[in-house]
Amino acid sequence: MKAVGIITGLAALLMIALMASPGVSADTRTLSPGVPFSVDANADFGDQVNYTWSTAPAGSIVRFVITDPDGDVIYNQTMTGADSELFFLQEGEYTFTWTNLEPSSITLNYDVEVWDIGIPNVGDAFDAALFVAIIGVVVVAVVIAIVIYLVFVGGKKKQAQQPVYGSQGPGPVYQAPQTPGVCPTCGSPVEPQASFCSRCGARFR
Repeated sequence: MKAVGIITGLAALLMIALMASPGVSADTRTLSPGVPFSVDANADFGDQVNYTWSTAPAGSIVRFVITDPDGDVIYNQTMTGADSELFFLQEGEYTFTWTNLEPSSITLNYDVEVWDIGIPNVGDAFDAALFVAIIGVVVVAVVIAIVIYLVFVGGKKKQAQQPVYGSQGPGPVYQAPQTPGVCPTCGSPVEPQASFCSRCGARFR
């Protein structure tokens, strides 16, 4: 039970350290024909963004583009809506842009949530790998400590067990009767040359 409690506590602390309330950008926007509209999202390496958007009238065509902090386009599609997620592989500001391709104005309903589950201030993949390695070493050390504790407690319990006499082996051996002809265990009369008591089974040397 102690081991389960330790593991549960560590898992809870890890989740608290890694998870946080999402940064949310949700709204409704009127898009004029050919005029782009953008939303920026700041993120750390490994953060996750969930984005959902739709148009009214339904089925209106929009060009949807995502650019990374360097200004490179990482997503560019002509769509009528989306419900997806993206993991940021670079720290900085990402931009989500919608451009109305219809001849008349349309309504855009959008929701962009950035979940802070990444590694802050990580500049390259080496630092990220080092962070993951440290977490792995800590987890392995905790598991080893729990195993050693369980083995130690189990060994002490085995040592504390007393031998059981009876059908599994010979009973205890006592000194020869101090009073000739009398069993020192139960006090019953015994023969002078007897090696055990016929009543209680005590053995004599």
